[in-house]
Amino acid sequence: MKNFFLFFLSLTVLFSACSTLNQHNKQKLQAEEAYTEGNLQQAFDIYENIINSKRDKRQQVEGEFYYRAGMLAYELDNTSKTLEYLDLARHAESIDAEGYLALANTYKKINNLSLEIRRLEDYVENYPESEIILEVKSRLFLALVESMSWQQAEEIWGDLDEISATDEMLIQGYFTLNKAVDNEKLADEYAQKLLNINGTNRNALEWFARKYYNKAAERYNAETKAYEQNRTNRQYAKLLEAWGPIHDDFRKSRDYFEILYKHHPSSEYANFLANIYERLNDDAKARYYKQKARE
Repeated sequence: MKNFFLFFLSLTVLFSACSTLNQHNKQKLQAEEAYTEGNLQQAFDIYENIINSKRDKRQQVEGEFYYRAGMLAYELDNTSKTLEYLDLARHAESIDAEGYLALANTYKKINNLSLEIRRLEDYVENYPESEIILEVKSRLFLALVESMSWQQAEEIWGDLDEISATDEMLIQGYFTLNKAVDNEKLADEYAQKLLNINGTNRNALEWFARKYYNKAAERYNAETKAYEQNRTNRQYAKLLEAWGPIHDDFRKSRDYFEILYKHHPSSEYANFLANIYERLNDDAKARYYKQKARE
């Protein structure tokens, strides 16, 4: 009799499990049908019901259900559910390339740069032959630059040769990187590349404007100080000899600052121009930009 009841109980459990499985399969088909008909919210609700049902019964939730619910949440612009379910799908190893991008996009949306980078890195690591791998690497490079992860960004840069030559954002990213690590030679090179693509690129214009201004001002101050400390004919001759290169650098700086002021008028740029024109002995323009700096 005991064995009979155990056998009957086993059949009951088996029948219940089969019934639940059939119900979930039916719900899955309903969700797919709803999705096909464009009823995304209905499809999402069905998958979430399956997930909650399994959780209530302390059953394992297959990663497929997390993935489908997460991708539907992404299409519905439901940020919290996208992150919840796609991250669970990732841990269940049931995520694909689209899922990693959906996670990266969602982390970008909420300004979580570190996790956006991690998911982009997952994509690059797991899908190196993807048709859009260069696009994803480009995005990863720019995110690494934004996070000031200079060494990692440098490593990615080497893979972007075939698309970086004419891409202003990528070139600007590499310019930013080299400026940050004090590689002046490469910063100059990529600032010039930026201007070749876009003659009004503000970052590149500022780089050259300040570079030539500082170079001229430092030499001007050094030569003037040297003459003040040693007022000899020889020292005066050196001062006069330095005027040519100093003025050349001030003129170069002026040209960049004038473009900057034209497109981005500001008191800061006006002050630079006023100082430059004073050094170039153009009193009228010096007064003009001093007035602009006060406006």
